[in-house]
Amino acid sequence: MGRLQRSAGKADSEMANVGECLAIAGQITPGDGDSWYRVWSGFGARLVSQAREAAGAGHRVSARGAYLRAAEYFWQAFFVHRDDAIFKPNQPKATARNTVGAAPSVPRTRIRRQNTSGPSGNPRK
Repeated sequence: MGRLQRSAGKADSEMANVGECLAIAGQITPGDGDSWYRVWSGFGARLVSQAREAAGAGHRVSARGAYLRAAEYFWQAFFVHRDDAIFKPNQPKATARNTVGAAPSVPRTRIRRQNTSGPSGNPRK
């Protein structure tokens, strides 16, 4: 699976946005690893800035989502240079961890299912 598909595939878990991934891909020079790094990390940095603004305004869910996507995009940026000596082994993970760690916690809500019929007509339990 390609690297772009890896991130786009995380959209269901809100770790990426397909539109953002396609916009990022459109700015990358094919075959240029530095371009890959620059574009993914630049987008991630903008998301961190947006997340900080959202958190400061009390929009915790929006901030959490932006931090989570930023962490994924920083990881993508690192991937192309993962074997380069210029990167410290734990630098990208620490960047992603610090990004997500800065996200405000969002209270969990439990949704109870009623005993209703599912799409197949069989009762759910």
